[in-house]
Amino acid sequence: MRLYTFAFAAVLFVTLDSHAQVEVPGQLLHDKHCLSCHATRIYTREDRKAAKWEQVREQVDRWQKNVSLHWKDAEIDLVTEYLARRFYQIDCPSKC
Repeated sequence: MRLYTFAFAAVLFVTLDSHAQVEVPGQLLHDKHCLSCHATRIYTREDRKAAKWEQVREQVDRWQKNVSLHWKDAEIDLVTEYLARRFYQIDCPSKC
């Protein structure tokens, strides 16, 4: 009986895990630090500030400085890439 219970639990875990949302690089940083101040709808509003990759990166850099996160360029790039692809549908430059 225990073997069947274990097998059922293992199948259930794999099934639940396969339906989990896969997080992309930059999403964890974004979700932890950005969503505490604003929702994602800020990226889809009509009067949004950024329309190009460089503009998205400037906004990420500006806000990480405003809240004293002290992110390195690599972290800024990861969050920029996540936002550019997820919300702005902007392809990242060749350096990504």
